[in-house]
Amino acid sequence: MSPSLTRILTLSSIFTLAACSGGSGRPGESDSNSTGGIMTVGGTATGGTATGGTATGGTATDGQTDTGTASGGSTTGPVCGEAMVQPMAVPPNVMLVLDASGSMVSNLWDSDNNPMTPDVTRWESLHNVVAFITSGFDAQINFGAQRFPASNAQASYGAQACVVSNTPEVSVAPMNGAAVVAALPPANADSSQIKGATPAAAGVTSAVSHLKTLDPGIDRFVILVTDGAANCGGNTSQELMELYDKNLQQVVGDAYMNDNIPTFVIGIDMQDQIVGCNTCGECSNDPNTTCNKDADCGAGNECMPMIGKCSVTTGNLCASDAGCPNGETCVAQPVEVDGVPLANPWDELNEVATLGGVPKNGGMDPEKFYNAANEIELQAALEAIAGAVISCTIPLDPAPMANQENYVEIEIEGMKWPKVMDCNTEDGWIYTQADLSEIQLCGAACQAFQDAGGALDAKYGCPPAG
Repeated sequence: MSPSLTRILTLSSIFTLAACSGGSGRPGESDSNSTGGIMTVGGTATGGTATGGTATGGTATDGQTDTGTASGGSTTGPVCGEAMVQPMAVPPNVMLVLDASGSMVSNLWDSDNNPMTPDVTRWESLHNVVAFITSGFDAQINFGAQRFPASNAQASYGAQACVVSNTPEVSVAPMNGAAVVAALPPANADSSQIKGATPAAAGVTSAVSHLKTLDPGIDRFVILVTDGAANCGGNTSQELMELYDKNLQQVVGDAYMNDNIPTFVIGIDMQDQIVGCNTCGECSNDPNTTCNKDADCGAGNECMPMIGKCSVTTGNLCASDAGCPNGETCVAQPVEVDGVPLANPWDELNEVATLGGVPKNGGMDPEKFYNAANEIELQAALEAIAGAVISCTIPLDPAPMANQENYVEIEIEGMKWPKVMDCNTEDGWIYTQADLSEIQLCGAACQAFQDAGGALDAKYGCPPAG
């Protein structure tokens, strides 16, 4: 379950209060015999002429009580005032961790799902989408950016391909969208500007370290976007290039469990197949059993010495589990030095997304990460994540008065949502604090709030007169 994402709200409007009936029986504005006038918080109310007589109101010093003289006598009591409130959530702090490896420009794709238009690099699409998202959500999200590898990485076989800055290229800050885009290589970048391996673990490590320096009372997130299997986790040049770096899972899991920093994961055109060996692999009926010799694997099986795992003796080569005719698991074998880590990146990103605490669709789908096959899907994924970082737990400051508890209306983009009893099964909202200082949006109301960019209208009404 993802952590609670509590927001602090500010009020963008002046509270205009019209005098009305309270629990003390004070005459309301709908009463034809009432004292007329308008009251603002901390301001002065001046009465007017009403049926039955003329009265002059007093001065409200704190918006809670006032003293006035009306026809037939004077009365003092708590003010009930209708208030129109427009809370806006404090923006969360979000680090974009972006794949800038050589494959982002060496691989082209059909960006708009239209075979009649030319293919573009994956980087061009990512640049376009980041520019769109940071512009559209600039007021709602404090963005920062970390690329991996860094701009000084080299297209070489070894450590120089794995260089990552220890601090983000762009630190998190309000209204930071333009700074993020300016720090990225241009949309038409080529292999002279984007090159190197896929040190995703180091990129996330730097991003998380930066987020940990920020106020933990404001929600913090990582959004990881990558198009390949993570590497750069070994010691020798061959280990750096050819082994998948499981440190990515460790870093993401620790950030969520220890520091309350979830990680959303987006894969660019990920296929459920083994990479790094030209589709090589061997079907195994017991891939978790290690071995040194065939005798360790039982009758009819053999030990694959390159990986020390038991395998069936048929020798069926495969690229994914679907390639195994008898329902076995496809186990890859390191047979080629090509700079691509031996792994099934689809499986690995599924694990990363789960450990990050915010898998797609709550982890209910077989594919736990957001997988984009073109620029349209990439933009949709980032938009969905940008909305999801907006919390549905909303403090109300100031809170409605006690006698207004049952007369609060919540409206999101013109639609009113009811107060409900069970937030787990109903669409609407509930109070979460006894002093009415916080509400929780439930179900479809929460989704509508996130889709609206974290804005709603609240009206504090009054009990009926009498």
